[in-house]
Amino acid sequence: MIRGEDQFQQSKIIKPACPNKVTIFSNRCAQPLIAIILSLCISHAVADDSLPESINHDKQHAGKSEIGIGVGALVFLGADFRILYRKSDSPWVFGIRYIDIKDDFVNESYVGLPNDESDKEYTRRIGVYSDYLFNKRPNTGSFYLSGALYRTTIKIECGSESDSDSATSLYFGGGYKGSFTDNLEYSVGILVSPFSSSELSTSTCSSSSSGDFDLNLSLILKF
Repeated sequence: MIRGEDQFQQSKIIKPACPNKVTIFSNRCAQPLIAIILSLCISHAVADDSLPESINHDKQHAGKSEIGIGVGALVFLGADFRILYRKSDSPWVFGIRYIDIKDDFVNESYVGLPNDESDKEYTRRIGVYSDYLFNKRPNTGSFYLSGALYRTTIKIECGSESDSDSATSLYFGGGYKGSFTDNLEYSVGILVSPFSSSELSTSTCSSSSSGDFDLNLSLILKF
């Protein structure tokens, strides 16, 4: 009987201790564990919200093609248009440029003539070009390198006489492209052709040039 009472007393003493140990362990471990899980969930949610919109924007535009129609600053002298094509995930832009402008100038030997009797110079240029964007993300600013192959025709009219010259030349240069909206961007740049030349003359006037440049100031509407 004494042995049974000892066992009863031992079990009576030990049994309450087990739940307390489990309770202490669960309180000490569960609270930090819950805190870690909550912090991970919160940080993951914040990370999703704070991801740059450009990533989702890039995924949304990946693989899509852009077609643009541009109007250049030389349109005030005649025609200055371009059509371009680009895949949104590509740094390459391919386009066609067309220029047809007229410039009035007074022959030095007839200074004082009214404008309608002044000499005239016509420049027509058409060709293909390609730009390489350093930042290919859509609707963001980027510097670019550019190359073009243009066919240029220059004609002068001096009274009743005229002369013209045509040449195909390679141009290279660069510039900067920026965006106003998702569908409207601007481009500023310059291309030079150091090896192109022209020489025109009539009995009353003449025009000559060594080297040429192509100024790019344009607004582009994208589709």
